[in-house]
Amino acid sequence: MSVTLTVRMGLGMRHGHLTRIVAPMVGLFVVGCIASALSLRPRDPVITSLADGQAAFSADAVLAGNQALPPPVPTVTKVGTEVQFSVGSVPYDGVQKVEFYVEQQFVGAAYSQPYSVAVDEGNLTAGTHTVTAKVYVPGSTADSPPVTFTAQPAVPPVSAAETAAPASASSQPAPTIATPTNLAASASADGTTATLNWTASEGATGYQIWRDGALIASPTGTGYTDTGLNPGQTYDYQVAAVGAHAAVSDRSPLVAVTMPVPQSSTLVNTQNATPQSLDSSGS
Repeated sequence: MSVTLTVRMGLGMRHGHLTRIVAPMVGLFVVGCIASALSLRPRDPVITSLADGQAAFSADAVLAGNQALPPPVPTVTKVGTEVQFSVGSVPYDGVQKVEFYVEQQFVGAAYSQPYSVAVDEGNLTAGTHTVTAKVYVPGSTADSPPVTFTAQPAVPPVSAAETAAPASASSQPAPTIATPTNLAASASADGTTATLNWTASEGATGYQIWRDGALIASPTGTGYTDTGLNPGQTYDYQVAAVGAHAAVSDRSPLVAVTMPVPQSSTLVNTQNATPQSLDSSGS
């Protein structure tokens, strides 16, 4: 009877000792499982505050499983006269819109996939530019790195007036030439001819003779004889110089000349003639 009691007491002591050892081990196992589960859970995006009160994703904040996804990089495509900016597939959930900026100047926004906008290349200056995209999600934004592209706007067509052939030399303003001076006119004794003389003009290649407002001759020298005039009539003369490219000077001051009337044959005065004497023989 005493032996039986001893065995039971020994078993009871061993059971209590095992209980004290196993219980902490089970607790450590449970804690390890929980920690492992938490470590496998995708992290929430890390959000940094901006100065304007908005928030921005950090470059390695958005995760897909355990892999970090960088901000979207815009692509540039030229279609005809347009430049198209696009970010393709955005790796964020709940995208509200994507804005595009060229040199930090807003050029357009897209609200659904494919996230792209197009601008007229003619509105861009020729040369190198940078484009960036800003992705909006609830409560935050993500900025893409800048992407460089080159704009080559077409040269505007030249107007018809600009392509017109240069004006010919004859249509150019004619150079000025000096007016002849010292015009003089003299009449012949018979009243039918007027002789003109004047001082040459520098650069003149010829002259114009004007009589009573009408052009009558174009001599090359500095003298001219006008014939076939009427005795007793007065004529007004002017002269103008002609130069290169058909340049014509002003007319000289008017010079008038009166054609003389020639004297008729002298009549014999018979009134004072001595009467013929009578023949005395015939008286």
